[in-house]
Amino acid sequence: DEQFYLTSLGFVFMLSFVTAQRMFARSTYSPGESFAHVIPKRIFNFCFVLIVLQFFIFSGLQLAGVVRTAGGYGDSYLRIQELPLALGQFLKILGGIAFFAKIVMLVWLFQRWDTHKNWIYAFIVFTLVTIDPGGGRSSVFLTLFTCLILWDHFVKSLSRNQLLFVGILSILMFSALGMYRSYASSGASLGDQGLFDVGLGEFDVLWGNAVELLRAKVNGFYVPPQLYFSELYAPIPSNILPFDKLSYSIWYLDEFYPIYKAEGGGNMFGLLAQLSIGFGIFEGVFRGLLLGWFLGWLTSYLRKGMHWWSYPVLVYNTIWIFYTVRDSSFSLINNLFQVILAGVLIINLGSSLIGNSREIDVLKS
Repeated sequence: DEQFYLTSLGFVFMLSFVTAQRMFARSTYSPGESFAHVIPKRIFNFCFVLIVLQFFIFSGLQLAGVVRTAGGYGDSYLRIQELPLALGQFLKILGGIAFFAKIVMLVWLFQRWDTHKNWIYAFIVFTLVTIDPGGGRSSVFLTLFTCLILWDHFVKSLSRNQLLFVGILSILMFSALGMYRSYASSGASLGDQGLFDVGLGEFDVLWGNAVELLRAKVNGFYVPPQLYFSELYAPIPSNILPFDKLSYSIWYLDEFYPIYKAEGGGNMFGLLAQLSIGFGIFEGVFRGLLLGWFLGWLTSYLRKGMHWWSYPVLVYNTIWIFYTVRDSSFSLINNLFQVILAGVLIINLGSSLIGNSREIDVLKS
């Protein structure tokens, strides 16, 4: 039975991941030992400069005609695909670093809640009123999720019931925006489609990917062996590799939906799809244990609060952990190398040009 098998793949991965992560973290960390290093103002200032710089670089490329104006949600991805490889990679990584810089700035503000809470309220209101119902949802929800985590850490702890309520409400809102975007992108009016004809975005796409690939594998569809190792070299930029870079999502679109991809369509691949064309239950256990061990070790290290970036990276990992299910099991590790490592280095270097003042106090969580 397909449903039982795919559900079992997800279950064994989650069980293995949680077991490994909790066992390792429990052996190196005790509650009450977590510290959030106070972020110096020079770090905050440079992060602001970095975000403004990212905005002007992208806007300048648009004004120069290098990046054309998107005609819709799907077209926003196509215009990046049309760019030269190096420029497309640069803009993608720069956007990721700018998002991390936003997390750093939010941590700085929440660490100074008593004197900066009005700025935080203003930022949250601005984020809500600038939501584009027909556009991307992830950035908005991840930003609000970041604020929720920081509120719980620095302002007031949330109860389990409050977290449950916020979680359910977030899923409903995320799904509602997905349904609206499906209507908007189809070009049909509300009366032309039934409720069950509307996609919910990633929720149904990821399941559909897994079912389609499981059936294809059963029917003998060829899967290139190098695809299984593609996550090992994913952090390396494509233009410096001696061979063509392969990823699960790009391979899937090339093999099954090349016209959709050529028109600017994009698709998340999904953990279940990854396991369905791999080694099934065994691979689910292996990937879950390996990822749980790595993130458990990293979390324990970051909780020591030895650097200004320790807590922001911990927050980043927390809000992006869903990517292991949405894309592929080790995609978060790829982001840590491509985005976070580069971001920390750039922010350290840039902030050193602003000033050398340091704040060495710590805030106990």
